[in-house]
Amino acid sequence: FVSIDCGVEDDYFDNSTGIWFKSDTEFISSGENHDTFPEYFLNDEQFGKRYETVRSFPNGMKNCYTLKLEQATNNSFLIRVSFAYGNYDRKNKMPKFDLYLGVNYWDTVKITDFEGFFYEIIHVFPADTEYVCLVNTGTGTPFISALEIRPSNISTYGNGSSLELINLGLYDLSFDPGQSPGVR
Repeated sequence: FVSIDCGVEDDYFDNSTGIWFKSDTEFISSGENHDTFPEYFLNDEQFGKRYETVRSFPNGMKNCYTLKLEQATNNSFLIRVSFAYGNYDRKNKMPKFDLYLGVNYWDTVKITDFEGFFYEIIHVFPADTEYVCLVNTGTGTPFISALEIRPSNISTYGNGSSLELINLGLYDLSFDPGQSPGVR
């Protein structure tokens, strides 16, 4: 699998997550690297350092990451794109932009706060190369914090076509009476 920390110059091993992160420099040639403000870092070990930097795309309407994977054709992968605004541009203005997988619209990224969130999709690669693109819609500069690709067993999810995963929240159903259920 591939874990890309967008906006860093060098590859690194993240001790808190146990994941080797690659710089995004070999996957895209456009954009600018920025640090997020430390007060917006997600200080949870499960997130590691991936939300401390971003790559933003103030120029061009469409900027795409090129994902080349050996023997990816007709195989399914989980693709996760992560975003943590962290006021990297010092504007305190949340952007909104579109996310594409190849030429296909995936979703509209709506930044609502300074913290991190992600979009996931199970996708069958039609070839060994696929593209994840951020498209400027005129409502703020697109940016990205991390891009992760994991092998997947599509038979678990359906008929071999791509499937967007939606996070509706998980709730702990075994809670004490009189208390609200916690999110697990």
